[in-house]
Amino acid sequence: MASARWLTDDEAAVWTPFVVSTLRLFARLEAELKERFDISHLDYGVLSQLSFRPDGRIRMAELADRFGVGRSHMTYRVARLERMGLVTRCSVVGDQRGVAAELTPVGRRLLRRAAPLHVDTVRRLFVDRIDPADFPVLARVFGELAAQEDASAPSDAMRPSRS
Repeated sequence: MASARWLTDDEAAVWTPFVVSTLRLFARLEAELKERFDISHLDYGVLSQLSFRPDGRIRMAELADRFGVGRSHMTYRVARLERMGLVTRCSVVGDQRGVAAELTPVGRRLLRRAAPLHVDTVRRLFVDRIDPADFPVLARVFGELAAQEDASAPSDAMRPSRS
């Protein structure tokens, strides 16, 4: 086994606070959304993604890929949202096997109520703490990281089950 390529001090000075700050931000978002709206941060993300579409629909497989979770995990998540009346599952026109999640009016109303809390928390704990001059660099870096992750993401056949 090859020896690890350890992080340099400069690399660790970026990586460590990135991990700590990201975990703290996500934990705070999770706690606030759970407490006020009984939804998780991932639930909010699913509802949000659906709301961006004119028809309020996205294929289940695409949702799973966007969030980097297995299809069975997304099916479980959407089933929970469906029991809450926030989404429905429907067939995809022209694809007998395709299934999509669709935002319901109840889901849209909940999202409208939850969005101000979400954006306030993101602004307070992330955006407002960054020098505006750094946004172009951060957008480039995180955009590149997201694109690389998308390109290297394993297919569902290769992704371990997260049930």
